[in-house]
Amino acid sequence: MAGIENKARPTSESWPGCARHAGITWRIGMEMWGTDDEFLQFRDFIIERRLTGKLSFFLGSHVPLALERVRGLCATLARRISSMQELGYETGINILSTLGHVDETLENCVHVPGARKFTTCGGDVAKGQFCPTDPIYREKYLRPLYEMLARTGADFVWSDDDIRLENHGPQGWGCLCDGCMGQIRKALGFDGTRAEFAEWLDDPAEGNVRRRRYMQFRRETVADLMGYLARVVRRANPKTVFGIMDATFYDQVPYPEKFAAAEGGSFPIYWRPGGGFYRDERPDDILAKANGLAFECAWIPDGVASLEAEIEDFDYQRLHKSVHFNVLEAELYCAVATRGVAYNVMCSPLRCGDIRCNVPVVSALEARRQTLDAYVEAAGNARAFGVYSGKGRDYCLAKNMRPGQSWLAAPVDDAGIAPFLGSELQRIGIPAAYRQAEAQIFALNGRAVRTMSDGEIASMLSSAAYLSADAAEELVRRGYGRDIGFKVAGPATGEADFESYADHPLNAGFAGLKHYGGSGFWGGAAFDLEPLPGALTLMHGGPRHPCVAGTFENSRGGRVCVNGYFPWDRLSNEVRSEQMKRVFRWLSRDRISGYVASFHRISLWVRGSHVAVLLNMSADPAQNVELALNKSVAGQTLETVCAEASQKHRIFGKDDGAYWRYSLPEISPWTILVLKLK
Repeated sequence: MAGIENKARPTSESWPGCARHAGITWRIGMEMWGTDDEFLQFRDFIIERRLTGKLSFFLGSHVPLALERVRGLCATLARRISSMQELGYETGINILSTLGHVDETLENCVHVPGARKFTTCGGDVAKGQFCPTDPIYREKYLRPLYEMLARTGADFVWSDDDIRLENHGPQGWGCLCDGCMGQIRKALGFDGTRAEFAEWLDDPAEGNVRRRRYMQFRRETVADLMGYLARVVRRANPKTVFGIMDATFYDQVPYPEKFAAAEGGSFPIYWRPGGGFYRDERPDDILAKANGLAFECAWIPDGVASLEAEIEDFDYQRLHKSVHFNVLEAELYCAVATRGVAYNVMCSPLRCGDIRCNVPVVSALEARRQTLDAYVEAAGNARAFGVYSGKGRDYCLAKNMRPGQSWLAAPVDDAGIAPFLGSELQRIGIPAAYRQAEAQIFALNGRAVRTMSDGEIASMLSSAAYLSADAAEELVRRGYGRDIGFKVAGPATGEADFESYADHPLNAGFAGLKHYGGSGFWGGAAFDLEPLPGALTLMHGGPRHPCVAGTFENSRGGRVCVNGYFPWDRLSNEVRSEQMKRVFRWLSRDRISGYVASFHRISLWVRGSHVAVLLNMSADPAQNVELALNKSVAGQTLETVCAEASQKHRIFGKDDGAYWRYSLPEISPWTILVLKLK
């Protein structure tokens, strides 16, 4: 049965060139390779199903295991790896715990005399998580651990997301053990005690500067560990590729530092962006994960040898996620962000009674392999262009900003939540961007503004800005009131329930119409605005609220819309949806990459001049969809991206000024349509 893997189509992407095929990895739990009987059952299963791609055997638990136990497991793994390599599979190891995830099953946790554990600013010491900088832990545990892994003959060793900067249980942000505090004092110029460090970071005058320096210090801390591990692996076995994993819901974005420290560009690096969405009971959560992956991939430097989205059915309860959503995840993530998929979807016989319970999901995923190839080939490394939420590398500067909250503590507010991403604006077909470099419009809340430098604000106000009331207040506080055209006069919640459309050019055809916003019933963001000279009212909030939204062109040449009345939601009626699309077209001076011109619940991504991706986020088929794409990114003719040539369709656009406007084929519920642009 040797040669199952098609050698003409590599399992990992060509390096350093751009991949033309989707990288696929199947992640295999310890319960499926631990004994000979379990492994033979698994081996027979994948031979029968003729699965293609890499194989990654899990090793470890949620705490670092003792070296004696790892040594025995590695002896078994070496045989398993050799067996699968003989069949033609690129085979490696996913080490589950390097520093440790959570304080559980502590009886399995390694004991390293003298090694430091993760420590909070209050002095609390974790039981199952170690300090990333401790030289004793590195030399006495991590070096022999990763050497053993590399010497199994593994084609790759992939780390997990416990190598991170925060969210180790309730411990907060960053290890503050004695060793780390010594480094912090030297690097940041802090001369106080551990207990005083949080107060030092919260200083009203210097806090932002200090926090920014501390975040960079932590990025370099975790990157230094990645570089250390990569060197250990290569010295033990130069043929073994080192792999990095990140989880998108942890912030501070150390991806460029990690890539550089692991010598990406000189050596191949595998990268696995991750995240949640373990269940499909809340289908909209797939958009949150897609945004997280696209955000991470936008910041990961070009040059990684494999970039595979992690799809997890953890904790392996088969009915928690349908086959349909597993397939949709794979297709969506490859279309909007990654160049492959790492599947963690198989249940072991120990959990389900029969390994054949995996047949429906693995068969469906394998059947879509050529489709994923087509998406990856069409999209390449292109970033998404559109509306930028202001979530950048320093977005977490503004977490925990309420009175009495310590910035250093674990996030207690909307850490990681950016205003545009996942909002109704995105779900009515206005496209997202994930870095300022690809921003055509900024859509900001107050938190995003607080993380921006004066230079970034000036650049934004010279182009296009959609602002919530709290963003406007923050800009006024920063001295930019004249550039936005409005002051926030006060809350209107519960009183401006019937908003009406003002006599404004962007309201042509529905000026004077009213609808119920429900601020009294639902609560939420409703604020009165005071227009400055030159500003135009876009929305009224009733007789006592003459202006709740408006537009302004400033002296910098920029365009601004301040929306005090539910800027991120209550936008899913037909008139409001159409108005918002007009607003974003106007803001961008008709340079936005595209938008869904019809009234549908569809999210859109426009990746340069490569592909447009539409996700139907409805249980209804999307019929009579109209898509507008800017002539700068698309030609008059589009082509559907499909695996089979017979299924491809050409779609011809009609001239609509700065855009081509296309009538699209029906998009089934919770599926995607991928279109090749040029």
